[in-house]
Amino acid sequence: MRLLLITLIALSYMPPKLWAGEGLVPLQFEEALSGDSFHASGKQIKLWGINAPGARHILNFTASLYLETLLKAGTVSCKEKERQLYQCFVNEKDIAEDIVLFGLAEDVSGHYALQQAQAQREKRGLWNSPVSDEL
Repeated sequence: MRLLLITLIALSYMPPKLWAGEGLVPLQFEEALSGDSFHASGKQIKLWGINAPGARHILNFTASLYLETLLKAGTVSCKEKERQLYQCFVNEKDIAEDIVLFGLAEDVSGHYALQQAQAQREKRGLWNSPVSDEL
């Protein structure tokens, strides 16, 4: 709790340009909200470039749990790519890349096309689901 309070205080003194995409900002992970969004350091973060299954999709829980597992694995840092959309890393590894590779989100930016193609070839996650393709 003390670490969280210190982190929040430190973030409140950060220059605004860091949140504007000028560089990576370290964050304290709090909770996964879905397979492509989470709370960290008092801020809601939506991952740039991907779309994870919606609340009614059978893979929603799996995608959310996988995102949470990735975010708990190390140091989280993000940079804003578009307005309110962030590219995030754990221990310098792009987490959206892993989520798409495991078939738990689709690439909507073209940035993760290779990972999506591999997930489709190997029929992972969304590409193996007999349920509605509604994300």
